[in-house]
Amino acid sequence: MELERVKSLPDDQKELEARWPRLLAEIIQDIRSPADPGTLAADLERESRFKALIDGWDRMPTAAQARAWEMIQERLWEAARRTRPFCVRCGECCRRGSPVLFDQDRPTLADGFIRRRDLVTLRRGEKAFSNREQKLVVLEREQVKLKEAPDGRTCLFLGPGGDACLIYPHRPFQCRVMECWDPSRFDTILKLPPLTRLDLLGRDNPLAPIMDRHDRECGPASVIELLDHEALPDAEAEARVLDHVLFDLHVREFVQEKFAVPQEDMEFLFGRPLALLIRSFGYEVRPDPDNRLGLSRLESHE
Repeated sequence: MELERVKSLPDDQKELEARWPRLLAEIIQDIRSPADPGTLAADLERESRFKALIDGWDRMPTAAQARAWEMIQERLWEAARRTRPFCVRCGECCRRGSPVLFDQDRPTLADGFIRRRDLVTLRRGEKAFSNREQKLVVLEREQVKLKEAPDGRTCLFLGPGGDACLIYPHRPFQCRVMECWDPSRFDTILKLPPLTRLDLLGRDNPLAPIMDRHDRECGPASVIELLDHEALPDAEAEARVLDHVLFDLHVREFVQEKFAVPQEDMEFLFGRPLALLIRSFGYEVRPDPDNRLGLSRLESHE
């Protein structure tokens, strides 16, 4: 995660002159740049506009100092990022989450470097972690992305050493565009529509009507309506959630048997199992002593 901007103001110019080079060194380390902090600091000191912010510090009112401190930090980040205009394969992006696929990824998929078993569909209405907002958000549109490691956000194609992509020459478009040292690239990606399942399968695929019904009968939006509140669901709401969960499992079993689709492809075709998704709302499915399924609050949400 990018270093947070420092809000506390230096007391005087002497403190400012001591603080900003240390902050520059921290930024360079944070973005894993090979640049020398001392050399870059010397370059900045030769910039007239940057030097004016430093030299005039003691004559500024507090409001002007706050704005100048913000401008100084922005210039430090800009200068540091320019020292790293390339990927050093540190694995930082890969550990922040797997990439979403876009139209530019079709050749890689067609050539088999990424297979269906490597993909998971995040359906409209379900919760997913947003690197931009650093929290769980409800998705407004479907997206297909590479699977991640269990109990984490690390891309499955990050090598065992934790610093090398296993398909680097054929990595997805998002991996090529995004720069972990420059979050502004998020805006580039957000303007593009992600690939969907039907983009890849085609509307005439025999599984398309099954996927449509699956979305209607047990879409994440219906679960949000029933579970996304503080109070425990009543008996009717609980029964409806369990019906959705069981229908979801039934569809997966039916497709595996009827169409001989491997289990590894299920998360691409139907997304993450609903029994797993409801955990993001603080619930899980548990059998009671009579082996009847019911909903229970997760301890972490109580």
